[in-house]
Amino acid sequence: DAAAVLVRDGKVLAAVEEERLNRIKHTNKAPLNAIRFCLERAGLQAKDLDAVAFYATEPYVQRVLQTLQLNRPGLKEFLTPRSMVQSMVRRATGAEIDAAKVHFVDHHWAHAVSAYAQSGFDSALVMTLDGQGEGVSGAAYDGRGAELKLLRRIPEQHSLGYLYRDVIKFLGYEMFDEYKVMGMAPYGDPAKYRALFKTFYELLPDGEYRLHLDRVFSLFRVAKPRRKGEAFTKEHQDLA
Repeated sequence: DAAAVLVRDGKVLAAVEEERLNRIKHTNKAPLNAIRFCLERAGLQAKDLDAVAFYATEPYVQRVLQTLQLNRPGLKEFLTPRSMVQSMVRRATGAEIDAAKVHFVDHHWAHAVSAYAQSGFDSALVMTLDGQGEGVSGAAYDGRGAELKLLRRIPEQHSLGYLYRDVIKFLGYEMFDEYKVMGMAPYGDPAKYRALFKTFYELLPDGEYRLHLDRVFSLFRVAKPRRKGEAFTKEHQDLA
């Protein structure tokens, strides 16, 4: 879901997801159109930017780039995370930016700030949950004034997003189909498989929990996985 946002003095001037402009749903391509849109909307140029922030830490981006180079030996352009971001701006605007203007932000910190900064609250408990970002599936922060204090992280192996993804495969769906399952859920009976679902997790003291994603395969005992395009059964509705 590539996107770009332009902020000045704490105010959002422009924001758009790349898919709105390149018409590719859930696009993971560099947000070149989005960068151009935001600058044009504000009447600015690349040289006017004080900082460019990217939604992951620099060591993590470096590992991703190294993995890409292993899988695609011909890829030579992005030798460093900073040169990758500089290249995005260059391709979007035709202009160069100073590498010192490039900043890298922890994935969940970026999620948390985007929610807290626009919440209108002077203090708040801020929680993020997603599939995973930099090996973390969620985080909790204590927000006070302009500061966020990290309280805890939820590791990737206990990702509620992954649990959802693995279960909906039995309904013939994949990642990004979650909303379709939400639409089917009211047609089912949540009590039917509640006992089985309770084996997928443990509730621990102090709000902690543990997932057992390997136990999702026990769904084979109660339902045949639906192939895409097949009719839905009552079992599928109950699973939803």
